Amino acid sequence: MQIRNVPRSYDTLIHPGDTLDTPPPVSAPLRRARSSGDLQAMGLRARGTASSAPPALPAIGIAASHAAQKTQLSAAALETELHFTGTTGDSLSLRLTARLMVVAVRIAEHCAVAPPAGKPQAPMPEAWRCLEALASLRRKLNPAQLDLARQMLSLAAQASPHTPADKALLQDILKTVTQADGPGLGEYVAQRAYDGLCLGQLQLKADDEAEPPTRTFNSILPSLAASTYDYNPLGRTLLWEGACRLFAGPSAEQRREKLQAAVFSLPNVPAPGEQPLEHMSEFVLAIDGMGLDEAEPTSEPRAA
Repeated sequence: MQIRNVPRSYDTLIHPGDTLDTPPPVSAPLRRARSSGDLQAMGLRARGTASSAPPALPAIGIAASHAAQKTQLSAAALETELHFTGTTGDSLSLRLTARLMVVAVRIAEHCAVAPPAGKPQAPMPEAWRCLEALASLRRKLNPAQLDLARQMLSLAAQASPHTPADKALLQDILKTVTQADGPGLGEYVAQRAYDGLCLGQLQLKADDEAEPPTRTFNSILPSLAASTYDYNPLGRTLLWEGACRLFAGPSAEQRREKLQAAVFSLPNVPAPGEQPLEHMSEFVLAIDGMGLDEAEPTSEPRAA
């Protein structure tokens, strides 16, 4: 099965405050089969090798940076302004417009992070925080005001330096969560994550189950990695949040970590001399090498 590659843009605009090392794309030699040594060099485990824990992902340095903190504060300021906003009229106040534009620019430009070559990606909690704030618009604004806000957000997203995959996902989410009668943010990203798994009519869990079973969870990890592979940190963050909602239940916390490893560990900008993953068999091998599978629960013996 061949995974469709989404065109990527390497001309990503970074603000002066964002100290990110984003090397340009490099030409790669002819493709060769990956050996177990190659997997180990990528931080993965060859099939059959024991592993006690998922591989460590890079520290989320961007979330602790000044720019990320400003993004979080901008989202909080927008929510505060919404609290004092009236719903009469068909226009937005100057203060609300200013707050809205700040958040739109932050998510359109600051969150357009190009991943370093050959390195795992990291989640962007500040991007999710911005979308949570924007999703609250429809609880306070009337339809005419929502239309104005949606137009502003759409223009900002369209002009952003996000890659095509991330930009399309962001635009779809902004359009959906600013509809007066549309699905909520969590519901929509969960549906997008589910669609990416290509499960058809297959249900993740039965009605009488508290959460999807272990076998189902283990089986979707390669598909989740493949369906999020062409995205950069913004897109992967949004789809990871969606996948976490698909697997809500008693094991949600532990599964969230494993889902994070599956979504963010595989670099879509290969290191010099490497090639991007293309076939589902490669994703299966890579996920197997991480040791992310849950152990099957032991069944209790039947009473005599």
